[in-house]
Amino acid sequence: MTMLKLFTILTLLCASICSKAQMSFVPADSVMLWTQDITNFRNTALSVSPTLKEHISTMVLANNRSALETAWNKRQALSSESPNLGFEAANQLYTAAQLLRHTHDAEYARAIQNLAYFPLLQSIESSTSAPERYAAAQALMNAVSMLYATEGSNLYINFYANSSAFIHTDSLSFQLDAITAMPYDERVKFRFSRIRPQKGARFKVHLQLPEGNWDAKNLPIYCNGHEVSYKVERGYAVIENVWQSGYEIFFDLPAPLYSEAEATNL
Repeated sequence: MTMLKLFTILTLLCASICSKAQMSFVPADSVMLWTQDITNFRNTALSVSPTLKEHISTMVLANNRSALETAWNKRQALSSESPNLGFEAANQLYTAAQLLRHTHDAEYARAIQNLAYFPLLQSIESSTSAPERYAAAQALMNAVSMLYATEGSNLYINFYANSSAFIHTDSLSFQLDAITAMPYDERVKFRFSRIRPQKGARFKVHLQLPEGNWDAKNLPIYCNGHEVSYKVERGYAVIENVWQSGYEIFFDLPAPLYSEAEATNL
């Protein structure tokens, strides 16, 4: 075997080992949202167009990470006064979603959360442009699938909404109930059920953390009522356990997404 062939084989082997597989979003049809107001993304989207469905193809802007990062870095800050707010927010959501799948970095999960709860909802409520409201509604429908993601034996909880999700992959099978008043309250609780096998399954739960320097000392997380230690990886709190039906995780975020004044306007 020539040195060139050996070098090529070693390079390909290193790339296969070092490269991280892309996370897969849990299909929107597997997630049920329970809120009864505008923050129920599916219901709000369907109020714009009752025939809307999740379209994963809408989210595939590019597979080139460099191109995605360039687009992300060039994005414009959004406010209620931004022209074409719904279109811009939708484009940013799809770019963040692709970057999240590539990088497993909670920066993009937080961006998805903020885009869904703020400019996209605002555009649907206030825009007078039917195409813009439709684009925002389609983005919200797609955002339902971004709540949860999997990659091998890893579960990623990307943002928080009162919901039930049915998660089934080659490695994982369970129901996850999120019990929270987010975005109006800071407490979040998750309950596992229907875990297969019945004796439990070992996997890692990745919980999106707010921006900042967090650890178990300044943001405690509890499992079945007991405080647990966790690692922080790329902005996620990572807890590995043999999870069984009935197990719960709960914690309090530093602050709700909406202030009391903002909440009364929704």
